Amino acid sequence: MSQKELNELRKRLEEAERRREEAERRQEEAERRQEEEQQRREEEQRRREIAERDLNLEILQTRNTTLPEFLDACHKHLFLGLTIQKDKKSSTKGDPANADRKLRPSRIQEWTDFPDQQMAIWADLMDADFVTERHFTPLLALREAGKQIRKRMHGSELDIGHFLRETAESPVASIIEVLYASPQIRRKFHLNGDVTFENHANTLTDESGIVTDMNSLSLASDRPRRSERLAARQSRESSRSSSRITGQTTAQRRPPRPRADQFCVYNRGPDKREAAFVIENKAPHKFSLAHIKAGLQDMDLDHIVRYQKDESPEDICRRVVAAIITQPADYMYKGGYEYGCVSTGEAYIFLRIPDDDPSTVLYFLSVPKEDVGDTTDWAGDVNGDNRLHLTAVGQLLAFTLRALRTSPRDINWRNWAADRLKTWEMVYDDLLEEIEEKDIPASEYKPPLSRTEYCRQSP
Repeated sequence: MSQKELNELRKRLEEAERRREEAERRQEEAERRQEEEQQRREEEQRRREIAERDLNLEILQTRNTTLPEFLDACHKHLFLGLTIQKDKKSSTKGDPANADRKLRPSRIQEWTDFPDQQMAIWADLMDADFVTERHFTPLLALREAGKQIRKRMHGSELDIGHFLRETAESPVASIIEVLYASPQIRRKFHLNGDVTFENHANTLTDESGIVTDMNSLSLASDRPRRSERLAARQSRESSRSSSRITGQTTAQRRPPRPRADQFCVYNRGPDKREAAFVIENKAPHKFSLAHIKAGLQDMDLDHIVRYQKDESPEDICRRVVAAIITQPADYMYKGGYEYGCVSTGEAYIFLRIPDDDPSTVLYFLSVPKEDVGDTTDWAGDVNGDNRLHLTAVGQLLAFTLRALRTSPRDINWRNWAADRLKTWEMVYDDLLEEIEEKDIPASEYKPPLSRTEYCRQSP
């Protein structure tokens, strides 16, 4: 092959190589543009998904909640926000267990069928289509309300009253308002109206009758027995106050009319409003969960009111619990109410006075933070296991629906009950000051079997 032919061949090879490289560059450029287009589409899809997620999240946060969502959010955002002021310099003082001269039961016993009665209410609630309907406060509003609750230190009965109203009472009232608006559910629960929670009895239809009836009850009792230490202090105080007492009339010295901290008022109609049950609020820095666990048990009050020297911390806790339960029980007797409740924010002690045995008060302890924990296990499945019924709102809701099925007992029952009851005749001033919380054997508390099994159930 001549040199010329070799040069020509070399040129053709170089041209072929150039065209091949050019083709590869074009292919690479096309692939690069394709990758960029794919990335652009993926980025656009990602932005669209983020926008949709944000929109869905906004919808989830701002739309009304279902009953399960509402109960879950009330527990998580509201109830768990309780912060107790334990600094004695910044919290209120005073004895929370003043039951002096109040009508008292002879026995305090565990309310063993309370769980079954509550679960029966929940079975009816969860069986209704209402459960999946959106009627209640949006999550965003509940979360914002919870932020405000967490900023507060609760160090008085007034603080606890506000806390209970925001975290349990108002939610329960809003649920019952929706229940009453549904003819089907109204019939199922025999509802005749909605409810409000009020801190006075002035709006009750039969209040004037209650005043008259209560004034007819005899509260007279012998002078309370006192320990030697307290008797000496009382003697000194009596001498200082004798000049003030001298000028008072017999009517003025009459014991003040008992007054509950809170009423659940049942609006049975435009002209009929009556109390369904009473609530006694106690500040948790005065009446702690440790006091409750150490003292709440079946008790014979004839034994409890007998002061003994060298009493143990458990003895004092039992007497304090009995005295505190006596406070709402006294008003339940005089108002004719079957149901009542003591609440500290941390705990609820639900109470019932049987119609045929007024000398016995039944109790059931609910501690939502322990019974539920930090989560209710609600996952959006109505048929899934959860602990919504054990939340503060869940417990109070079922209790309220049950109480609405009753009416205050008449004056004949109240007089009949009062004739069979004794009054609290022990002075226990400063009982809580005599016992430090560290001395209370709270770790030994064993909840009743009925409460343990109840906490394992799911509505």
